[in-house]
Amino acid sequence: MTKHTTRITIRVAARRAGVSPRTVRRYVRRGLVSEPLTEDDLAQLRCVRRLTRLGINLAGVEAILRMRSRIEELQARIERLEVRMSSSSRLPEMPDAWMLIALDEWNEED
Repeated sequence: MTKHTTRITIRVAARRAGVSPRTVRRYVRRGLVSEPLTEDDLAQLRCVRRLTRLGINLAGVEAILRMRSRIEELQARIERLEVRMSSSSRLPEMPDAWMLIALDEWNEED
């Protein structure tokens, strides 16, 4: 996830996210968004607003955000591993001894 560094005041963030400044301050205290607020935090505020409007309490929202963050971390890790695997040397070729077994021998039924 890209980290935007443009700072946004609580009042502006509240207006842009469709919540009150008091709500933004409460979300900051709960750790749902960080201060100073950035564009990333604004997106997070909108996400929290959508989840709470669906009837999810703040404890549930916190759990969802933690899981989403963990999923993003794991996806990034998978991407790094895939890059490492694709850039590493390929497996050695099959030894010639395997060529001695005829293909039809693999299909034999006992």
